[in-house]
Amino acid sequence: MKTVRLFAVSLWLTLPAAGAAAEPAGRYLAGKNELSGNAPETITRRQAAEDTEFFAEIMRGGYAALATLREKDRGAGSFLSGLAEKARTLPEPVSVEALLDTLAGPLGVFRDTHLSLSYRRADGSYSARSPTPRQRAYLLAPPEPYEELVSCGGMEGARLRYPFLRKDGEGVAVSSAMVFFSPRQEGKIDCAVRRGGRLVEAAAKLRRHRFDPDERDPVFFMQDGDVPVLRLGSLDLGRTGDMDAFVRSAVKLRSSQSFVLDVRGNHGGSDLSVDAWLETLSGPDGLKPEEKGASRFLLGPVTLQGLLNSIAGLGDSPQVQKLSEFVRGKQKGVGASQKPVFVNADKFWGKIVGEINVPADKAAAAYRGSVVILADSVCASSCEDLVVKLRGRLKARVLLVGQNTSGTGDYGELGTYVLPHSRIRVMLSTTQYKNGPGFTEGRGYLPDFWIAEEDPLPAAKAAAFCLRDKNCAMERLGFGAAGGL
Repeated sequence: MKTVRLFAVSLWLTLPAAGAAAEPAGRYLAGKNELSGNAPETITRRQAAEDTEFFAEIMRGGYAALATLREKDRGAGSFLSGLAEKARTLPEPVSVEALLDTLAGPLGVFRDTHLSLSYRRADGSYSARSPTPRQRAYLLAPPEPYEELVSCGGMEGARLRYPFLRKDGEGVAVSSAMVFFSPRQEGKIDCAVRRGGRLVEAAAKLRRHRFDPDERDPVFFMQDGDVPVLRLGSLDLGRTGDMDAFVRSAVKLRSSQSFVLDVRGNHGGSDLSVDAWLETLSGPDGLKPEEKGASRFLLGPVTLQGLLNSIAGLGDSPQVQKLSEFVRGKQKGVGASQKPVFVNADKFWGKIVGEINVPADKAAAAYRGSVVILADSVCASSCEDLVVKLRGRLKARVLLVGQNTSGTGDYGELGTYVLPHSRIRVMLSTTQYKNGPGFTEGRGYLPDFWIAEEDPLPAAKAAAFCLRDKNCAMERLGFGAAGGL
């Protein structure tokens, strides 16, 4: 279990619209460095070199992943040297796209660490780079005929088989199918199968496991019915109305035998509303105490200003204002020349976490029903925290179905910076997290049951209904007397 994430949201959620007001300038948000506006098409070589030097400065002072490497290797970070010289060799005038490629070129060492570089073009579109390869899930069709699938892509055949769930009439049916993970776009893969007692090589077809996109607005709504469905498309702290509605929905669910929490497409945000929602759904007798986190925050002038820059894109709700005031207070105690140092993240944030989002209607009785979380591979960061918090804190049955989550969890709490001439936006993780059991960076949390259909909601609702029947839950879904899988 890790500390709370306050605003580790996706790139597209943290950036204000063009013309939005920026936070007052600090050393790392000065002059032309306001967060709004589009990038120019070209800049001079001198400007490109200055932007590159500025980039190296914020990387060294504000990037938790680089600081982690430095703990293990004092030479870490040497890849940043020479970037300015490389920028000076770019053809004049320097295109911002070419500079973006130059900055992103040596960053492969920082895979899966919440790092992104981007700029907004004049037409409003974005160009972005991120050295974060996700492990895509593919449905594997074994080469027929075969007596035994020995291996595929270097993986034992038995390790490729996972449980799948589908709606079957008014109930559910469980079967198994094969899933292969790869960061590359794949169409087929070499396998070894046994035929007629002989070991032969054959190619297996791969099909990307996808769900139909669901990007409806508002990001939260609730569907009543035999099985209630909560649709939560974001945890953005700036979406105050949606987050308040999400927390209040728990009151209606207290008497429900089971429900579906649909988090497909949820890039993350702040999991403060998750804690408030849990305490609104269930009284203390139905909740396990949250484990203390071992997460580390990189405290320094660069990270603090970066957090303020990110907060500037979250609106002006009371929670956001309180958070901004808290970080500004921390700034006063940190000198401009102080070297960054890791501190315990829970101790750094202290009581502010509990003060930002206090549930107005805490539950008295324990929740005794069941929860089915429907997730996909877009569910990232704080969305993955939601998964682990529900699994770890609720004493009620919690089933994760659909796809594996994104696997963006080792680093987070993003600081935002803008390079002064090119207006390239740099987003860096300021915090290193300790994740929950079963988490793999780049692959996330695996579901208890995969769903193959492009529309997975009917199967998820059928699973929630099955959990109400003791015999169905034990026979079909594997829940024993203790309530666990």
